[in-house]
Amino acid sequence: MATATIAKPAAKGGSFLLESPLPGDVFTPADLTDDQKLIGQTAEEFVVKEVLPLAIFRLVRRPGLKRSHFPDRKIGKEVSEGL
Repeated sequence: MATATIAKPAAKGGSFLLESPLPGDVFTPADLTDDQKLIGQTAEEFVVKEVLPLAIFRLVRRPGLKRSHFPDRKIGKEVSEGL
C-alpha cells in the first residue's frame, strides 16, 4: 500500500477559512481507495454495534437498566458488575 506525503505545511489558526485552496490540495471521499473505504465502513460498524451501546450505558446509568437490554452485545466484566 502506497502512502502519500504532504509537502505543504498545515494551515495555522483559522487561516484555512480565508485562503482559497488549490484543487490538488482538497481531499474528498472520492480520493479513497476501495480498501480504505472498506476499513472506514468496518470501523464505523464496530463503533455503532460495540462501542456506542456501552458508552451510552456508562454515560446514562439509568436505574432499572439490566443486562437483558443488551442481549446481543458483549458487555465486559467492568460494565456487567454494575448491572
